[in-house]
Amino acid sequence: MTASINVYAYLNAAWSNITSDVQTDTLMAMWGMRSNKPNDRIADTGQLSFTLNNTTGKYSPDGASALSGWKKGVFVKVVITYSGQDFIRFRGAVDSVRIDAGTQSQRKAYVTVLDWLDYAAKYPLNAPAVEEDKTADYAIDAIVDAMTIA
Repeated sequence: MTASINVYAYLNAAWSNITSDVQTDTLMAMWGMRSNKPNDRIADTGQLSFTLNNTTGKYSPDGASALSGWKKGVFVKVVITYSGQDFIRFRGAVDSVRIDAGTQSQRKAYVTVLDWLDYAAKYPLNAPAVEEDKTADYAIDAIVDAMTIA
């Protein structure tokens, strides 16, 4: 069985496959609990990083030939297809894009994507209501409803 990895960006209200521009050997993701040490019992913000071929400048936000909709905050997902079935293995929003300067040789865009836990860390709940005898789905809905950015 072979697996394929595809990277999509949510551009102009549709998922666009940008895999052809991703240098796959640079694709790296980490999320959740990164060790089993006592101080690491709380999940950390997930992070995805990869490098894009930016020779044409289409991944330079606000550039003359920029890809329409590409900017900080755009959603990105990584989908792994195995045995004909798609599995989303990472989903987040672009946090930063660092671009090679100059016009000579192959320019690159270095992208960092953070998952939803970044929002939870930036916008903590203040004085959340305490609930008793509720199901987990009710608790999750109550938490999301109380967030600044749901």
